[in-house]
Amino acid sequence: MKNNDHLLLAIDIYENDQFLLEEALKLTEHYHGKLSVVHVVPHLVSSAPYAYDFQNAVLENAQKELIELKAKYKFNDDQVIMREGKPCDEIIKLATEIKADLIVCGSHGKHGLSLLLGSTANGILHGSPVDVLTIRVDKTGQRLKALPYQDIVLAIELHEDNHAIMNAASDLADYFKAQLHVIHVVGDVSALGYYPAIEIDLKSNAEAELNELIQTSKLVVKPEHVHVKVGFPKQEILDLANQVQAGLVVMGSHARKALASAILGSTANAVLHGAKSDIMVVRI
Repeated sequence: MKNNDHLLLAIDIYENDQFLLEEALKLTEHYHGKLSVVHVVPHLVSSAPYAYDFQNAVLENAQKELIELKAKYKFNDDQVIMREGKPCDEIIKLATEIKADLIVCGSHGKHGLSLLLGSTANGILHGSPVDVLTIRVDKTGQRLKALPYQDIVLAIELHEDNHAIMNAASDLADYFKAQLHVIHVVGDVSALGYYPAIEIDLKSNAEAELNELIQTSKLVVKPEHVHVKVGFPKQEILDLANQVQAGLVVMGSHARKALASAILGSTANAVLHGAKSDIMVVRI
């Protein structure tokens, strides 16, 4: 199991994010770790003379809300943190400073930290040095997919460093008593029309490699839940997640390989934008 000794929960105190805190506390207990909570107050972009006073008022109100939060959950002083600036940058900086292992955040797609389906989510996924779990929230501030997860999709590439991703997905599947569905996508090969059999060969090789990887990793997954597809990764992953009504999709981000990192990063962003499920990106 990958150690998640320190979780960082990014919340928006002006949203109905209490359930995020409750879930982060349960995950922290599961990992036998520590939880830190951060709220980022964005800088106001305005030249109006009252902007400075208004910014201070927002900061004071946020501080008051966080004090109440700390008292309610009996957090220590160092567990509840307020930052000011660009949310994704401040969250990433803080994760590095406190040596967090996992960032947990909601994905509202509206305003404030709710811009997590836009630039903030992209910034966190591309810039975070640690794993990221984004939880889908509907327009009313409630979870889009109810817990416990019943089905979890694990999307992997065939690299030797996939074990951390597989371990993370396996641990969560065991924790939630959910079924795992594993998918590997062979990139679209339509451009290689001069070799008609290449798709068959690539898919066959990928199936053999994937099954060997599953066996050596002792991953508990039914044979009928192992999928090798040919096409565009984003679409194939989303199609499978929708088909099995997955509550969570687990993916990797291979930081050691520049090209793979760019491809997987863009795929993770694309899946985040299109998925109805929660998304966990495991940093390698």
